[in-house]
Amino acid sequence: MKIPDKMPTLKYLHSFYILVECGSVAEAVNNHRISRPTLSRHIKLLEEELGKTLFLRTNDSYKLTADGYKVHEHAQSIFQIANEMFEEATTSRVPCQERLWLSPVAASQL
Repeated sequence: MKIPDKMPTLKYLHSFYILVECGSVAEAVNNHRISRPTLSRHIKLLEEELGKTLFLRTNDSYKLTADGYKVHEHAQSIFQIANEMFEEATTSRVPCQERLWLSPVAASQL
């Protein structure tokens, strides 16, 4: 798979994702240890990188555009896969392997 030269950073995508999931800037800021200016900057940079407007903005309201809905669907998939990978990597343990003793003649046949 070819990775595009210009790909949005996951940090920006994560900020976008938490804003959508939280439903408001205030809730995103309060629940995810991110400042309001940082959240706004990440959203702006993501929009610039994608060349799309993801939100319609009012005073303190963000509403998803059609492009925003599409990006959110992809973000859900990306973060679901990332969470599954993390869970698998941190919980799976390789079972203890037993030693297999071979005679020098048998070992030379491998």
